[in-house]
Amino acid sequence: MANIKKNAKTGLWWVRLSLGTDECGKRIQAYYSNKRKQEVKFWIAEEVAARKDGSIRKVIQIRTMEQLFAVWLEDHVRLTKTTTTYHSYQSILNRVPTWFMQLKVDRVEPTHAQRLDDQFPPSDFRRHVQLGNTDEQLQRDEPLLCRHEVE
Repeated sequence: MANIKKNAKTGLWWVRLSLGTDECGKRIQAYYSNKRKQEVKFWIAEEVAARKDGSIRKVIQIRTMEQLFAVWLEDHVRLTKTTTTYHSYQSILNRVPTWFMQLKVDRVEPTHAQRLDDQFPPSDFRRHVQLGNTDEQLQRDEPLLCRHEVE
């Protein structure tokens, strides 16, 4: 499983340890070097034990879009955005159809995103663009055209 080698230039003992594969089939590898060969052996034993008891986690636990969004909301949005932004994102996610939320993360395709986009009403930005408001007007906070002003 582990092949300990000595680097002739530096005099260090080193090993590249293969710890199996993750859910996606990607190899999990670890590298370690030390002046003492015995320390390298101890490190190998610790890494193998950690892999067996589940301490080394490079396995993807998120399987559905719903789980992905939940982790994103809690770990990113809640920590980096204001409370109102968090609640806005939460309400948007509550309107996402269940068919999309139940999709496996690795199975999402552009056609799913297009179907999802078609089900949502046009956003304010799209309405402003359809009414003839330019990007410059939107960025300068100028009074925007309303639907009744255009007709």
